[in-house]
Amino acid sequence: MFSRQLLGLALVAAGGLTVFLFLWLPFLGAPLAAAWAGLALLLLANRYPQALLIGLVAVAPFNYGKPFAGASIKLSELIALAMLALILLRLAAGEVERWARLRRGWAPVAAMGVLAVLAFATAAPHPNLFNARYELWNYIACAYAILFFRPRHWPQLVGAFVALAGVEAAAALVLYFGFGVTGTSFFSDEAAVRLIRYTAEDIESFAGGMFRLSGTMGHKNLLAAFYVLILPVVVIQMFRRYRPYWLLAIIPGLVVVGLSDSMTGWGAILLIVVLGLLHLRRFDYLALATLLILPLAGAAVYRFGDTIFYRIEQLLSGEEGWGTVSSRFEILEVTLRLLGDYTWSGIGRNNFTAYGETYYGHGHNLYLMKMVEMGVPAGLAFILFILAAIGRAWRPILFEARRLGRQQQYYRALGLWLGCVGFLAMNLFDYNYAHFSLGPLFMMNIGVLLAVAYDFDGERHVGGRDCALSHAAG
Repeated sequence: MFSRQLLGLALVAAGGLTVFLFLWLPFLGAPLAAAWAGLALLLLANRYPQALLIGLVAVAPFNYGKPFAGASIKLSELIALAMLALILLRLAAGEVERWARLRRGWAPVAAMGVLAVLAFATAAPHPNLFNARYELWNYIACAYAILFFRPRHWPQLVGAFVALAGVEAAAALVLYFGFGVTGTSFFSDEAAVRLIRYTAEDIESFAGGMFRLSGTMGHKNLLAAFYVLILPVVVIQMFRRYRPYWLLAIIPGLVVVGLSDSMTGWGAILLIVVLGLLHLRRFDYLALATLLILPLAGAAVYRFGDTIFYRIEQLLSGEEGWGTVSSRFEILEVTLRLLGDYTWSGIGRNNFTAYGETYYGHGHNLYLMKMVEMGVPAGLAFILFILAAIGRAWRPILFEARRLGRQQQYYRALGLWLGCVGFLAMNLFDYNYAHFSLGPLFMMNIGVLLAVAYDFDGERHVGGRDCALSHAAG
């Protein structure tokens, strides 16, 4: 009892000291407060490992950065550090399940380790070396999901997707229709939340559409990419087990994507719908419901899709529209020039503007940008890893649908996989992967899919061995 009282007094004293330092000596108090928050998060995650996965989803639209040592440290980075700490602690403790999962998923984990080393090695000769840490956070999120995700975590993960879809949609719509703000930016180096205001004349001047909503993500394509990652699994789950209140998140989310004026987002959603229909099983009422809804969706687009048709017409006609299209070709030209000049070594991260002698911040193609940043060999290795991970996650969806369905995982995995494919399709014309919220979220989803695939293979192998032993004994 006495020791508990001393512990309580020590915690109170430490908390008071932290508050004092935070108010009067912030350069000492801020790191101390972050350390306490990290410790609390780590203790929570030790009990509930899925908390870090849900936390990564929760901070995605509100990934505030705090200046520290010349950099802007984001909330997602603290979560990634907690993930790494928990991975190391559990492996060091010799936890049987963690080592078993590592043995099953050693290939992607080892590949990500090599890619992380290559990211830092190729960035070392160039400025902004510290920005290569974002690649490390992405790989940590994926590895954590591989090692810790379990099928029983699906309801909580999907619930987080639903909640964030609704919250972000509400924020985007209230900002625009309530305050006349098209969006906010959380990625200022000064860690200030900047308001983005585009008037109708501003948007018309650069053929930006009609609304150009960006919500709290800072850019219309980032907002659309966020919904492309999370909406497919939410929509499919809503149809599988009808929950009308989920429509309060789904419908506003679709409206926000429509008002974002993101053509890459619209194209990704169209691709997701087509691939989703191809994966629906025969005699499934979900397929019937989808086929009934498609005409209604087409009628809704025709009746309320003025922003979509206006955006397409705007790009295909007028000087401003052709200027927007031609700028993409200018960016591609700069990208290819850098690819030729730095074929083997790359230019590191966030150096596109300086090395390309341009005012564009980055190329608009994930796959070319990875080769520009890391060099062609390392960039190709990254591309092969992503494609291999997507293919590995697709295999049980494609060939073991019945068994996955019995485990209530088929449509959940399908929705998550469709979101990842749509995100990769968007990145043919964007570089959303580089965003400090979307990169970890995408890689976490890949890790969840790989965890499902490896667990499924493990169960199948165990079941096959048990059947063989039973047959031999008989």
